Amino acid sequence: MHPKVVEDFAITDQEISDCKEVVGWFNAMFHEFVTQLTKNAEAFDLNEES
Repeated sequence: MHPKVVEDFAITDQEISDCKEVVGWFNAMFHEFVTQLTKNAEAFDLNEES
């Protein structure tokens, strides 16, 4: 439902905690993806040079 009054914009500590947890999870997942992508690219370059 779309908020219509200021009180509808209230954010609880639990909601903030949940958002921090999700952001942390996403950042860790994205970091692992980039790390693996870099390793794969380096391995590919090494295979082409041989």
